[in-house]
Amino acid sequence: MTTTAVVHFAGALLGIALISRLPVWFLQAWREKSLLRLFAAHLFTYVIVAVISAFAQARGIDPQWRTAFVDLALPALLVFLIDTVLMLKRDSGTEGLEAHWFLHSAGKQSGPVPADAVTAALADGSLKASDWVWRAGFAEWAQISSVDLTGKDGTPQAAAADPQASGNYLHRHWQGALSLPRSYWAGGLSIAALFILPYLLLMRLTLTDHPRLIGAAVTGLWLTLLAAMLWLSVGIFRSADHHARTHPARHWGSAAKLSIVLGCLAVLSIFARLGVPQIRDFADAMSGSRQTLYALQLRRDDTELALSGPMESGLSEAVARSLMDHPRLATLALDSTGGDLNEADKLKAIVLGRGLNTYVPATCTGACVTVFAAGRTRWLSRGAFLALHRPAIADATPADLAAAAAKTKAFLESRGITAQFVDKGLAATQEAAFRPSHAELFEARLATSYATDAEVAKGGIPVREIRDAEAAVDRTALYQVIRDKHPKAHAELLAIVRDRILKNESPARMRRRVSAAIAPIVNDSISSAAEPALLAFYQMATDEAEAFARVDARSCEAFLKGDTGGFDAALLPLALQEREFQATADLIRSAGSYAGRPIEQSEVMGPLAQVVAAAQTKGFTQADFQQAIQFKLDPARNCQGTILLFRSLFVMNAPDRTALLRYMAQQATTL
Repeated sequence: MTTTAVVHFAGALLGIALISRLPVWFLQAWREKSLLRLFAAHLFTYVIVAVISAFAQARGIDPQWRTAFVDLALPALLVFLIDTVLMLKRDSGTEGLEAHWFLHSAGKQSGPVPADAVTAALADGSLKASDWVWRAGFAEWAQISSVDLTGKDGTPQAAAADPQASGNYLHRHWQGALSLPRSYWAGGLSIAALFILPYLLLMRLTLTDHPRLIGAAVTGLWLTLLAAMLWLSVGIFRSADHHARTHPARHWGSAAKLSIVLGCLAVLSIFARLGVPQIRDFADAMSGSRQTLYALQLRRDDTELALSGPMESGLSEAVARSLMDHPRLATLALDSTGGDLNEADKLKAIVLGRGLNTYVPATCTGACVTVFAAGRTRWLSRGAFLALHRPAIADATPADLAAAAAKTKAFLESRGITAQFVDKGLAATQEAAFRPSHAELFEARLATSYATDAEVAKGGIPVREIRDAEAAVDRTALYQVIRDKHPKAHAELLAIVRDRILKNESPARMRRRVSAAIAPIVNDSISSAAEPALLAFYQMATDEAEAFARVDARSCEAFLKGDTGGFDAALLPLALQEREFQATADLIRSAGSYAGRPIEQSEVMGPLAQVVAAAQTKGFTQADFQQAIQFKLDPARNCQGTILLFRSLFVMNAPDRTALLRYMAQQATTL
């Protein structure tokens, strides 16, 4: 458990312990010694505190119900168990003392003594009627003259107080003149009522609305809390000392001292982490020296909200107000170098809750990246710059930094971003941040695509640029025939063209994707294509294989095997690429022209024997040639053998060539 978690837990425990006193008293759970009433009082306290906490954590967004109820469940249960144990043992330390008295005479305290001893002392003059007495069940010390020594007073049990103390409640507490339960619970509950609830209410307000008023109120509350804790501690310590003298067999005084010490440490820790920064910020606000460094601007007919500047206190509330005032807002444009992590957490919760798109027109670094990752669709401009680094928190412990990094990692991965990319970003320092390229951002799925000017106000790619690219593609014969005969594949090809623009894909990747999309169409078309188109297609493919072989044997082999990811068509001469488009278009267009019967293998044994004989003249054995055309030798030899197969085929007489070509086409051997 981190230091922050310990402080939050201790604060919740102390707060619930103090606030629960009021419903416990109201339901008279202690007086009636009723566990059912005690449980009802604590359940009521738990619900009320959780509701207040949920709204306190909201800060302009939806109440954090689950977080509030889960975090407060264990502290509430512990306080209830402690109260239960105390109730069951309430009278265990006072048995046998109800008929015994404590005496305060001549500045000295003594006892316990039985009632007859007090009567005897009065008789012999060693005790005066104006002296003071107390016993279990009395709320305060009383003069002997006002007490029935043999009767039983129904006054609720309380610890002894100094009979010489006087003054108002504040002074009597300070002097330790109150009973220990009253000093501890009434004082603690007073502080809770006078500080916690007003503080939570003030935190719900926006600083920019009433900066001086809110700043003065919160600063005064923090300073009052410190003074109140001093007053509470001194009074409880003094009451505990009095309690120990009159109840020597009980240890509640020591327990109260330990509890107040822990409470003071918790308050000091919270003051250091929250109070000091708030007082500093409020002082700046009240003096007029603090200016908002961020700016928000509505664009695109109030459908886009543009943020520029750091993420600082009050930003999430301002964004939430904009969303409330402009319900058509759908996109948050981010131009920020990061800032406060808590503010970024609130902002990303707003983005997630409203399902907003996010867009980076220029710069997004640090905590801004997590807000960007919260977007439903995450757009970039072509000039966008993103940088990731591990969380940076001033004066944070290593454990706190590690917890913040783990939280960031879990969130980014939950948004579909690859773990390797996230780890690389969180390994970088703020000074040497990880600055991924756009290709890396798209590959890691942090960014969805570039934005168009139909989607964002500034920096978006003109829609006409995409339309012009699609129109240029559709002017080619290949895409026209695919559009006419295979509309679904045509839509896929246009999507590839758009991705080339919107996702900054490399030309090589686009060509591979196009080849992979067209290959199934060729496979479906080749067996029934017209003979001239079939011959032209194989001649073109053989020429391309030879061109690849002159550059790289592995590319040649991948091309012949139909492995679209193993070669790049850019290695081919431009004229050959244009010839490929035309031959492929003719092949697809003529699909269905041949309706003859399938060619049997026995019908092509003669042409195949001619091919093998030609291969032997080029240094192949029959076994090596068969392995080469099955791609079982090295890439260069496989490529040489397969090209030889087709070159031999092309010089055959027409009947043999046609039979072998058709047989190969029927086997769906595409190149």
